[in-house]
Amino acid sequence: MNKLTMVSAALCLAMGTSVYAAPGGGEQGSTNGQPFKTINERIDILEMELGDAIALINNRLDLIEQEQLEQNARIDFLMTALTALEMRVTTNENHIATLTAIQDLQGQLIDALRTDLTALEIRVAQNENDIAALVLADAAMQALITAIQGEIVTINARIDANDTDISALQQRASELEQQLLIVSAELQTKQARVTGICEPGSSIREIFENGDVTCEPTNAAGVTALNTYRSSGVIETSNNLRSVTDDRYCLSGDRVVGGGHLLAGGQGSVLASYPISDGGWRITGDFNSAGKRTLTTYALCVGASQ
Repeated sequence: MNKLTMVSAALCLAMGTSVYAAPGGGEQGSTNGQPFKTINERIDILEMELGDAIALINNRLDLIEQEQLEQNARIDFLMTALTALEMRVTTNENHIATLTAIQDLQGQLIDALRTDLTALEIRVAQNENDIAALVLADAAMQALITAIQGEIVTINARIDANDTDISALQQRASELEQQLLIVSAELQTKQARVTGICEPGSSIREIFENGDVTCEPTNAAGVTALNTYRSSGVIETSNNLRSVTDDRYCLSGDRVVGGGHLLAGGQGSVLASYPISDGGWRITGDFNSAGKRTLTTYALCVGASQ
């Protein structure tokens, strides 16, 4: 391909040199150099056509070379496949030899199995009598099973009736348990009977949950001035926080001598009811479920002069 290009280039160079080597006067009175100009234009056209032809030939040569490369690749692939096929044939021949040996062994095994089959046929014939006896026993067993199934149906009906009674009893037990919880909550909020007494000239200052009292002297008129203050509010508890605390304070300068509480709107219990050091009364409660309730805390106070 390169040689063909060099030959065409040399040919074009020689033709161009012969045309422009001897400039002179024009032919038959024409302008000087006009015929040579026409020839040069023709030569240019020929050079272009020659270049196109050379390019076409070069493209064809490239295509042939590419096809040759592809054929070489196919040949290499076929050679590789042939080698692999030869290896597979060799492997298959080995397998065939192995299978032939296995077939011989299987023939021997079949002969042995035929002998065993004959012995088994003799044993089967001997067992047929036993099977007949077992069939009769099975029929008797089926009859017994049918009778037992009838008994099971009867027992299941009785169990269903018992389940209904049990469900009713469980519902009644649940209702009683709810009533017991309500009664227990009410009992825990109940004030114990007052058992303590105060001597003449004194009055009750504080009543405890167990019924005991604390006494204090009365004034000259025999009366102790008491002021009652209360603090009411809606308390909401969640499943994570059920314990609440509510405080009620006396007026500035007064002192607390007693206190109490009132719970409305739900179940719960009071864990503690006691005075606090800064002149007030504290109620601490615990509720057994989440929800809103109204807790009222009372503080019984006397003036500083009392």
